[in-house]
Order: sequence, then structure tokens, then C-alpha cells
Amino acid sequence: AVVRMLGQSVPALRADAGDLPLGQQVKQLLREPYRQIELEDLVARTGMSVREQIQDTELFPPISQLRTDASGFVLLAKRTAEYASVARPLIETLVPGCTWGLPEHEPIWTRVMQDVVNAQPDAGGFRAVLALARVPALIALYAGGLAAFYRGQYGALRALAIDPRYRGSHDRPTPVLGAVGPNMVFEEIDVVPNLLLLEPNGEPSDDAVQALMTGRTGRKYTPASDWLNGQIRPFFADLILDDNEFNERFDAFEVLLGVMATDLR
Repeated sequence: AVVRMLGQSVPALRADAGDLPLGQQVKQLLREPYRQIELEDLVARTGMSVREQIQDTELFPPISQLRTDASGFVLLAKRTAEYASVARPLIETLVPGCTWGLPEHEPIWTRVMQDVVNAQPDAGGFRAVLALARVPALIALYAGGLAAFYRGQYGALRALAIDPRYRGSHDRPTPVLGAVGPNMVFEEIDVVPNLLLLEPNGEPSDDAVQALMTGRTGRKYTPASDWLNGQIRPFFADLILDDNEFNERFDAFEVLLGVMATDLR
């Protein structure tokens, strides 16, 4: 009514953001300043859901015995695939957010990354198993970070990789990039991402596992990076159409991450 009195056209009513897929909700809320609280709440709820699932001992029960044979690596590969599935809503949020977000949105990405990377299971366990709890944060770093890098949103990249703090067992918090990386998450278990490349759900045949472990099947030089590439590629289907361009951008992004990690050290 006020708009009509001013002699201006009445803006069309928009659909409720809650009726849209998660990524579309983020896109709609990003450029409407009066709805920034809704955006922050949406991202926070998404992060909290991921965090709660990582800490859910029914979803991810402690592993009291971990064999070093084929069955042990299959168990780790299956758990990695399950963590990757948990991370999907977070990726749906971060890819559009870090692509089209503004500087004032960067604290939102920092907050959600910090919440997720510190979602360590309460129960004890083997070091390799506990490290896998950072798989959702690793995928989030790659997906959101590549989106930011692709659009030159280096503030958003900093908000994901440098500003969040991982507490872990260190004497003092460290930037997330100093604790989340393929070599850190899959330290000494590079056979796991190799298995995931053979079977994305983490349940390859016994023969396939034995072939990898005995050298009958060659291992990839960068299995974790290759697996991460495949994990995040579908979320860029509308943003980067050509697979070759995506791979080039992915490789360039990894180089930048490596330089950033070296600078941290």
C-alpha cells in the first residue's frame, strides 16, 4: 500500500525460500539484505545437522578392532563414503554461497566450517578412524574453496581455509587448512581412496582389494585428490559445464591450496 501511494510499482511476491531445494534457497537469500538472518540461520542449521551426524555413535559406532588386512581397509572405505554422504547438504550450501556471496557473508562460511571441522566423535578409537571424521570438512573445503577460487572470491576462500580454527589435540587452535588436507585425513591409508575410486560406496570386492594390496592393480598417484574431484563435480554441473575446464580449475585450486599450506607452515 505504501509503494502504491508513492506511485511506484508493487514488486511481485516471491516463493517462500523454504519451498526450494537447499542450493536455491541460498541463492535466493544471498542478495536480499533484509533476509541475511534467514541465510545465517539456514547455513547454521545445515552445519549443525552435519555436526550432529558426525558425532552420532549410532551412525558411526566406535571401531574397537581394526584389522590391517583387506577387511580393515574396506571398513575404512565404507565409513569414508558414509561421511561423504553426510556432507552433501553442506556442499549444496557452500557452492552457491562461496560463488555468489558478498564479503559480509564470509563470517557465515567461517562459522559453519569451524563447527563441522571440530565435530570429533566423543568416543575414542584408532587414529585413522578419528581422522576420517574430518572428511566432511575436507569435502566442504574443496567444494566451497573451488567455487570461491573459480569466481575470484578470495575472501570467501580465506573464510573457509584460514579463518576457521581446528582445536583437535593441539596446544592451540590451528587454521583449518593446517589440519584438513588429503594427506592428513588419509595419512598412511592411501589404499582407502584407491578403493573408493574402484567402488564409490566403499564396498569393493575382495578380489579388487587384494589386487590393490598386492600390486596386481596399480595405485593412483593422487587417489585422494581424484576421489575428491569426483565427489564435488556434480555440484558444479550448472557452473562449469566442460569437464576439461573443471579439471583444470581443480588442479589450479590444489596448487593454490598447497602454496597456502606452505605459507602456514
